[in-house]
Amino acid sequence: MAGGEGTTRWGIDELARRAGLPVGTVRLYLRDGLVPAGRRVGRSMTYGVLHLNRLIRIRQLKAANFTLTAIKRMIDDGQFVMLDRVFGTDPRPRSRLELAEEVGVEPGLLGMLEDLGLLADPADRGAVHYDGGEASVVQAVAQLLEMGTPPEVLSVVLPLYVAHMQGLERDLVAALSGRRGPERDGGDQGLPAEVVAEYARRTSRHHEAFLYRWDVVVDYLHHRMIQRLVHRASTVVGDAAPR
Repeated sequence: MAGGEGTTRWGIDELARRAGLPVGTVRLYLRDGLVPAGRRVGRSMTYGVLHLNRLIRIRQLKAANFTLTAIKRMIDDGQFVMLDRVFGTDPRPRSRLELAEEVGVEPGLLGMLEDLGLLADPADRGAVHYDGGEASVVQAVAQLLEMGTPPEVLSVVLPLYVAHMQGLERDLVAALSGRRGPERDGGDQGLPAEVVAEYARRTSRHHEAFLYRWDVVVDYLHHRMIQRLVHRASTVVGDAAPR
């Protein structure tokens, strides 16, 4: 389980080494606001996976002929979430132990997340190793624990998310394969085969663009759900407050 030191902390030399960049370049990016400031520990500044991922993303963008000025504008405009959709997560392969070491958590936390269904075997998506997606989600859970989220809350909430996403996946596969739709909707017929084939043909040529826009739709639905939950929670707390 993650404790007070539950997230990896590197000095700037180690951060630069992992990112494959000169230390001077990393300092330049920090100075210009391309990379967020580190955390001060004693008299030293330390950095973690967030900083490493940002440096890797900048390298990807520079390789795609983006200037530093354009990259800075993207950061200021909050467009890095969109870029994650288009470029994908950091693809560097990690074993299970390498994943735990990178994020700075005990392997026991990974075991807990596997038991809860959140951390899936890479083979489920046709991969051999974990990638930046797992690194990011494990770090997020470790930080939730550090911030005071009881493990009991995670043991209830995470399986709910997993179960509903698995159900959604089954429904989508059924609808897009021409089989009957979800029973809760009366079991309507799925899409005609010719519609599915034409859509597959179009998405195969521009799959990043399609995936990004579907992500926007799903993110909107999820964000609004979170807002409703927060509103309900604040209402309950307000009603329970002494008058």
